[in-house]
Amino acid sequence: MGAAKPALTIPGLYSRGWRRWEGRLLAGPALASAQLYADVGVVLSFDRTKMTAQVLWEGSGRAHSHYQYGKSKELMLHVSGKSTLGTSPLGRRNSQAFFADKAQTLLIFDWDDTLFPTTYVRDDLDLSWNKPLKEQSLTWAEKADVGKKLEQCAAHVVELLKSACSFGKVVLVTLARAPWVSESCKNFYVSVGRLINQLKVPIVYAQEGIQVDYSKSQMSSDEEIERFWSAVKGKAIARECRQFYSQYEGQSWKNVISIGDSDFERLGTQSAMEDYMKERGIEQDGQLVDVGGHMYKVRTKTFKMVDEPTIEELTVEVEMLKAWLPLMVKLDSSFDVNLNNADDPEVLQSIEKTLRGDKSH
Repeated sequence: MGAAKPALTIPGLYSRGWRRWEGRLLAGPALASAQLYADVGVVLSFDRTKMTAQVLWEGSGRAHSHYQYGKSKELMLHVSGKSTLGTSPLGRRNSQAFFADKAQTLLIFDWDDTLFPTTYVRDDLDLSWNKPLKEQSLTWAEKADVGKKLEQCAAHVVELLKSACSFGKVVLVTLARAPWVSESCKNFYVSVGRLINQLKVPIVYAQEGIQVDYSKSQMSSDEEIERFWSAVKGKAIARECRQFYSQYEGQSWKNVISIGDSDFERLGTQSAMEDYMKERGIEQDGQLVDVGGHMYKVRTKTFKMVDEPTIEELTVEVEMLKAWLPLMVKLDSSFDVNLNNADDPEVLQSIEKTLRGDKSH
């Protein structure tokens, strides 16, 4: 029957002055069997002058605007028997229904004590960060025990990162200096380092590319120190958001998930999202608003893990994160979760309810 052709299945087709269509747009010449079509995507907008449609493809997560539509063109509309045509025109680019799609979801992870057991390696064991485990000043039995714990934790991190990459764009943002992430992987976390390279996960060192004027002696309180480093991390996170949400013209920030063990990434993410909303004239986070015919809904999702965890605690946390990640991505609202005690059943139950959208607790 020949090679499979791409098809465009759309729950909703949105454009100013257009009605809502429920059905399928077919890319390529119309064929007798819809089974020949392999890819699916979403139409984001039309250019009536050029007679082209902007399409966000689910498979690649990329948007392109060169597809012609109409009879004998590249895109043909196929409406199933159960489909109906709505009667009310929708916003110019109301892609909010697809906020949880891979092309609309950005997942930002901290590194130290979030994915890598820094406190365990640096403080509990006092290991040299630039030497592999086999060269550390430990007994053979200690090396075997430490190696086993690191492998177990790393295995869970590998599964978490694989899952995260299936849901959206994953970026590691750290306040550490380069090349800490690659060095820690090389010496203690080989399987994680290999996966980061395979998946091409960007590693962002927040202090790079900006002027960092940090003098702890000139800061009179812990609050000032917190504000300083939160601002540094917030600037890095904002850059990543701007880059990710520029896949097509007019793409808005929709679904940003930030996970880390300190308040730096939590407050930095919240600050970056607040600045974006101010720029766009959006008054409230997590609410659907129409600004100039463009539908906005900014979902700021921050998840604070236990600070300075033992390696056993971190392993459990990462395992829980993997279970909760689908809920985080699909929740159509913002959240600010603090996993301050991974052993407290009431805390875990409350978090579960939050991520399921249950507001009764």
